Amino acid sequence: MIQKEEVRAKLFNIYSPPSSKKKFVQNSADIKLSLRDKVELAIIVPFYNEAAFIEKCVSSALAQRTTFSFIVLAIDDGSTDHGAETLEEFKKFDNFFLIKQKNQGFSGARNIGIQLAKKYAKYLFFLDGDDYLFSNNSIDCLLTEALRVNADLVDGSYAEIRGYEKSYHKFNHVIKKTVSATKISY
Repeated sequence: MIQKEEVRAKLFNIYSPPSSKKKFVQNSADIKLSLRDKVELAIIVPFYNEAAFIEKCVSSALAQRTTFSFIVLAIDDGSTDHGAETLEEFKKFDNFFLIKQKNQGFSGARNIGIQLAKKYAKYLFFLDGDDYLFSNNSIDCLLTEALRVNADLVDGSYAEIRGYEKSYHKFNHVIKKTVSATKISY
């Protein structure tokens, strides 16, 4: 699926903290990736100073049980904590990539992920660095439905946990682009 050696050499640590003599890469157009096959999904995880949460977040993404091919792009948006270092253990996964960049804000980190992912994946999934996937079949459920109807957008439910309080937000929409967008509940 993914040419690990080629991709990892080019993608892993493409963005690294600037040194006094090294010019910092800021333009994602400079990034060249080589993938033999496209994947069905790219999970984009932008994070900034999320050391307390990022390991659980990425673990939940990599723990997904699915027949679909996917990659996880963790984008460190110039964190000043040790969040990126906690992700070093995930280098062993062929479908995990860490991109380090100087701080460009939340949307800047997402945009880098989108630019990289849209070339190689049919669908994009955004997972914030302080969130995690509760179920290990979340991706399978969402992609199964998306591919069943060739959807442009699929959303799912989520739980918000604050201390001992939990609130559940149920969504189940599939949006397929046509002449006029149609919303289908399943």
